[in-house]
Amino acid sequence: MALLFLILQIITGLVLAFYYIPSINEAFWSIDHIMRDVKYGWLIRYMHANGASFFFFALYAHIFRTLFFASFIGKHRTWGSGIIIFMLVMLTAFFGYVLPWGQMSYWAATVITSLVSVVPLGEELLKYILGGFAVGQAALGRIFALHFVLPFVILMMVGVHLFLLHEEGSSDNLGDSHQNDDVSFHPLFSIKDILGYVFIIMMFVIIVCFYPQSLGHPINYQEADPEVTPAHIVPEWYFLVYYGMLRAIPHKGLGIAITGVSVLLFFSIPWLVNETLVRNGRFRILYMCWVIILITILILVGWFGACIPETPFIEVSLSLTVLYLILVTFGILLIVFLERFLV
Repeated sequence: MALLFLILQIITGLVLAFYYIPSINEAFWSIDHIMRDVKYGWLIRYMHANGASFFFFALYAHIFRTLFFASFIGKHRTWGSGIIIFMLVMLTAFFGYVLPWGQMSYWAATVITSLVSVVPLGEELLKYILGGFAVGQAALGRIFALHFVLPFVILMMVGVHLFLLHEEGSSDNLGDSHQNDDVSFHPLFSIKDILGYVFIIMMFVIIVCFYPQSLGHPINYQEADPEVTPAHIVPEWYFLVYYGMLRAIPHKGLGIAITGVSVLLFFSIPWLVNETLVRNGRFRILYMCWVIILITILILVGWFGACIPETPFIEVSLSLTVLYLILVTFGILLIVFLERFLV
């Protein structure tokens, strides 16, 4: 499903690039031109905008499924390449969110790029990234170029990911990578995948045709105005987890560090969760509870990240962020120790 929506994003993005104008004076109105004047432009634009959400949904489902079944055991390179793909997708989606040059797009770019200033030599680095002292014409041109190129890099990384999976092998429902009794792909898995495609495409068609703006923010349908700051800046839903962590920590530098660590910690999971007599996660009760609690915490952090930044939402987000870091570092080590002791 993720590959399906990645290809859809590339195709619709290429079509939109024919009409989009990367200019701070014309970007917003070029989107309006696509929606109103280009034949079926509204369909292509809504497919691209909502396709990003469906792509992230498939990506998150794939990551959490891999966590739940502990399919990453013995597949360190495959897992690492998958996390790299996830980080590239987040970067590409952020660039794409800026391109419509609406109010939320502009101020999201201003807030996120300003975070670079906290690192050593950040002020000089920020000027180089933006091509000036603020988000403007130079920055928009560079963001458009990167947003156009990165999907092809992601597609290449998907090929690397599949190659590594072929080299390291996939596991069956019992967590065994060495299959002696192979099951043919057709008809069991092919029919199962087709049913999955039919379901997700039906949902996608319903959203695009009947609720195309339900996943966006209404303020972003106003042209960017550097002199008017929105009362409440909210990113797309797939950024809310990390935005909630970033916003909950009062110190900007510490917030960036912890948010970055929260992503990088996923790299370490295959090394923390060692192989036991039982490899499949659903047969390891303590591990399964850890995954469920972890996913619940991430959903709650995202939920509070969408709330107004005031008490008690900030305090709750901070507490959940600390709990998340403890679970990923010390919690998983404790569970692995208990599993080995009990076994």
